[in-house]
Order: sequence, then structure tokens, then C-alpha cells
Amino acid sequence: MVESIEVLRALGLNAEQQRRLFKFSDARGEVVALVASGPFPVARLVAGKLRAAALPLRLCYSRAVAVRG
Repeated sequence: MVESIEVLRALGLNAEQQRRLFKFSDARGEVVALVASGPFPVARLVAGKLRAAALPLRLCYSRAVAVRG
């Protein structure tokens, strides 16, 4: 998944975590980073489409975990 570096900073990534990200510029010249899928899509949904929803919200996400063996 690609996410704005500003969003990642706002979510609390420290300097070392940001340094290790694969970063590049999008078509508008903004810095974006390649990140593993996680809570970012849920946060984006709440900040956008669910902004006016009645509180409290109870949301969750799930993803498959690959096991190497």
C-alpha cells in the first residue's frame, strides 16, 4: 500500500521507522511511502466517510498472515 509520508508522521512513526521506508514522489510531487497494509485504510475511512457517524464507533480490520515453514 502507498501512503502519504505526512499521514505516517501524524500517526507517530519515529525518525528511524521513517528512514527505513521505501519513499518516492507521486504525480503531484508529494512524498509517499510503501507500507504494509494495516490500520491506515480504517483510519482513512473514519476520517472521510464516517466523519459524521454517531460515536462511539467500533471498527476492526483483519488480514491474512503468511507463515513460513
